[in-house]
Amino acid sequence: MPLPETKIRVSGATALPAYVAGNGGSAARVLDAADVVAAELRDADAWLPLGRMALLYESSAAELNDPYFGIAFGRTLPLQSYGLLSYVVLNAGDVATALENLARYTERLSVSGADVELVVDGPIARLLLTLRTGDVDACRQYVEATVAVLCVMMGALVGDDWRARDEYLDERVRDRR
Repeated sequence: MPLPETKIRVSGATALPAYVAGNGGSAARVLDAADVVAAELRDADAWLPLGRMALLYESSAAELNDPYFGIAFGRTLPLQSYGLLSYVVLNAGDVATALENLARYTERLSVSGADVELVVDGPIARLLLTLRTGDVDACRQYVEATVAVLCVMMGALVGDDWRARDEYLDERVRDRR
């Protein structure tokens, strides 16, 4: 039985054309390059295949000549744009429950066809998101935007002093730097 196709909820990408245009790029060129019609980004609850969503983010990075586009864009997204996923995370009684909710509901509410696992080892928690794709590099900007959004969520949960600690990155990720 083949694996289900990974699909991404449009949610945060609704702001992408305005972000590109606001930073001197052409939203029309970005949408064209990714074979995305503007109407597809108007419904935050709609879904796009991972390949098209990834191309949208990669095209945006190329249009703005910004190798860190995903991080910059992800940091600007209002958390409420993620709808019910934001609600179950940001309204949890504590950080542990917020992370459990994130792991539990991401597949249904944000990234379908992905594997999500929360691994807690004492005071360290790692959220592992595995996308089903043959080309991880083609998804770099999307993945980095997702990480930026997660960092903003953690900051909202525990305060502005929170920082991600890269020494806990999986060695597969560390080795790719």
